[in-house]
Amino acid sequence: MSLFMMLTAPFANLNILSNTVAMAQGYDNYDDNKYSQYPTKENKYKCQMGPFEGFFVSSVEFCKHIKFDNDRKDTTRDNRTGPQGPQGPQGPQGPQGVPGANGTNGINGTNGVNGTNINPCVACLIDALAKLDSGAITVNASASIERPPAGPLGNLNITLPLVIDIDVATLLQQQLANSTGLDRNATIFEICAAIDAGTLDINAVIAALEITLEPLVQAQISQLGLQIEAGVSALGITVDADLLAAIIAGIDIDAIVDEISLDIRASLGILEACLGLPPTPPPCEVTVDTITGLGDFPSGIAYDPVNERMYVTNERDGTVSVIDTNTNEVIDTIPVGQLPTGIAYDPVNQNM
Repeated sequence: MSLFMMLTAPFANLNILSNTVAMAQGYDNYDDNKYSQYPTKENKYKCQMGPFEGFFVSSVEFCKHIKFDNDRKDTTRDNRTGPQGPQGPQGPQGPQGVPGANGTNGINGTNGVNGTNINPCVACLIDALAKLDSGAITVNASASIERPPAGPLGNLNITLPLVIDIDVATLLQQQLANSTGLDRNATIFEICAAIDAGTLDINAVIAALEITLEPLVQAQISQLGLQIEAGVSALGITVDADLLAAIIAGIDIDAIVDEISLDIRASLGILEACLGLPPTPPPCEVTVDTITGLGDFPSGIAYDPVNERMYVTNERDGTVSVIDTNTNEVIDTIPVGQLPTGIAYDPVNQNM
C-alpha cells in the first residue's frame, strides 16, 4: 500500500496544481469594470462576479482571487448571509413636503329658520320711549314769595333744581293706549296696531298727559321739604317752617309740567320721524280780550314798545285811541281829523 501511495501521489499533486492554475487563469480575464465604483465607509468595493460576488473588498485583486482582503483575518469565505445587525439610530427629520392639492368642498348646510317680521312702529315706539326718563328726573322749581318788608326788597324769587320720581315713559305709553281707544295697560304691539289703523293726535296726547302730570308733580313737590330747605339754606337764607311752607306753596307747578311736556313732545317727534310722518307743530296759544271805549269804526293799529302803548285809529270819529297794554284799557283819545286810516310807529324818533 505504501508503494501504491507513493506511486499515485505525484499524480494527485499534479491534479491539484492543474485545478489551481485553471482557476487562476479563469480570473486573469476579470474586467475591472465589474465592481462598484462607489466607496463604502471603509473604502471597500463590491464584487460584481466571481466566487466573492456581493462581498465588499478592499481591492480589485481580491475579486480576481489574487489576494484576500487584509481586513479579514479568517480565510474561510462563502456566500452565506450573516445575522441581521441591530437597527441603526433614527435619522434627522426630512424637509416639509409641498402642500397637497385642495380637497373638494363639503356639502352645504341646511337653511336656518326664518325670523319673525317686526312692525316698524314697534321699533320706533320703543326707541321713542327709551328717550324718556323712567324714574328720577331733575326739574327746575321756581317760586316767588312776598315777605316783609313790603315791596320789592321783601320779595324772594328762587329757582331750585329738584329731583322728582315720575315714570314719564310709562305714563306716555298708557296715554297713547287711551288716545287710540285701548285699555291703558295695552302692549306696545297693540298700540302700534291702533296707530297703523288710524291717526295719532300728538297734541291731544300731550294735553291729556299734562292733566295727569299736574297732581303727580304737586304730590312730589310737597314731599321734598328737605331738598327745598337745603337748597334755600345754600343761598344764605334762614328757613323756618312758615317760609318753607310758603316756598312749597309758591312753586310754579305748571312750569314744571311744561318742562316735562317738552321732553314728551321731543320723544313723540322721534316716533313721527321714524314712521316718516310730518312733525306736529305745538298748538298756538291765543289770548282773547275785549277792549271797550274805542271810537267809531276802528281800523289802523300801531304799537309803541318803549311806552307799552297801543294806538288805534277811529275813521268815523276822526280820532286815535291810546291803550295801556298792561291793563288793556283806553287811557286817552286824540282828535286827528277826518277819516284817519293807517298809523305807524317811528322807532328812530319814538313817536307816531
